[in-house]
Amino acid sequence: MNLFGWLIVRKHPPPLGYSLQKIGRDEYEYREGDRSIRYQVDMESKPGPDRRIHKVLIQKWEPPHENDPLTNEDRDRIVARTCADFERQGLTYAIEE
Repeated sequence: MNLFGWLIVRKHPPPLGYSLQKIGRDEYEYREGDRSIRYQVDMESKPGPDRRIHKVLIQKWEPPHENDPLTNEDRDRIVARTCADFERQGLTYAIEE
């Protein structure tokens, strides 16, 4: 297990073209193109999943794109890619609407 997982940026080249980085204990940054968003993913204790994703906490793009709409499709894509990243790391997760 990497004790410094928050230092790792997982980049996915085109056609996916996004990156996901853990930037704090419970905070992640997702980037696609020139837009980024920060959101919280709770670390859970056992028994239960390793992580809990709250879709409602994925709210808006970071400046200068804060006025761009964050659609339900965007939110679903961000959650799906976060889940895929957790699966690659062998982490379990739960999604809260």
